[in-house]
Amino acid sequence: MASSQNVVPEPTIESIPVKIFQGHDNWVVSVAFFPGGDLMVTGDGSGGIRIWDVEEGTLDGEVLKGHTDWVRCMTVSMDKKWIGSGGYDYKVIVWDTTTREIKHTLDGHTYEVFSVDFSHDSLFLASGSRDETARIWDVESGECVVGPITCNGEVFCIQFPPDDSRIATGANSIQIWNARTGDLELTIEESVASLAWTNDGTEIIAGGAGQIT
Repeated sequence: MASSQNVVPEPTIESIPVKIFQGHDNWVVSVAFFPGGDLMVTGDGSGGIRIWDVEEGTLDGEVLKGHTDWVRCMTVSMDKKWIGSGGYDYKVIVWDTTTREIKHTLDGHTYEVFSVDFSHDSLFLASGSRDETARIWDVESGECVVGPITCNGEVFCIQFPPDDSRIATGANSIQIWNARTGDLELTIEESVASLAWTNDGTEIIAGGAGQIT
């Protein structure tokens, strides 16, 4: 008689939300935490930006209105003074977190802005777009100080390393650029949609089609 084997089912893990934040009337397409995690900022398909008290799960202040289309990406500066947002309206906006008002509307990209990231010293904001370019902006003056940098495809992600010396862009390949000159330093032939530097700035973790590299 053939022996039979018992099949042990995979354990089922039930996901239970810790908090549910209610208030958006459209798709939430971008989320970022403030350093320290006490506040969270979200952007939606109607162009609205909301700041939330994480502990209470409640809205902190009024809806920020500046974009006229989907708020595709969001970032908060390490000094907590600024919010950076990029949208399908081709705009990059820098918001003052104290006054909750627009400091700069940064025009230059000619298609949707897919990615934004502040430098760790909070002095610069990098942006990447469907127009296949990356730019670095001076937060105080609002001027584009590096770029436009022509990348290898639509720029889905952009990140400063911990020392702010370079930026990494993710498109049809990963490209590493000098953050002061915009010169190309390295190309990694890997098509990606997301990336992050390790804490020591020596390696990059990238997410693409069905794999993490």
